[in-house]
Amino acid sequence: MIDSKWRRVYLLNAPVVTDFGIYVFAPLDLACAREIAVTADHRGVFVSAIGHEPTAQLISELLDLEIKTQRIEITQQPNEIAIVFRLKSRIREGHLLSIEEIGEIGYDFGLLKKIE
Repeated sequence: MIDSKWRRVYLLNAPVVTDFGIYVFAPLDLACAREIAVTADHRGVFVSAIGHEPTAQLISELLDLEIKTQRIEITQQPNEIAIVFRLKSRIREGHLLSIEEIGEIGYDFGLLKKIE
């Protein structure tokens, strides 16, 4: 599933369009998300931009990979992809979710590609 031409594989907690361009955002099942993340980590091109510790802990369990909490800003370039962990509904402003609350709300994964 992972293409060797991808220069970076980001992990985001929202489908953020970080710069002007043409993007494709598609559903991604857990097994594919895990394969992409683990392969990218082994290649040294995996970058976590997850800034919420309980989210990082849950994704670590789901992907079977240690996810670092990093509040960083990225600018996605062509030939870079992002695995997106997306909550299925918005949370109230200023509320920090626990792992249990994240599970109750529900989530899915998506793949965000910058085409150009």
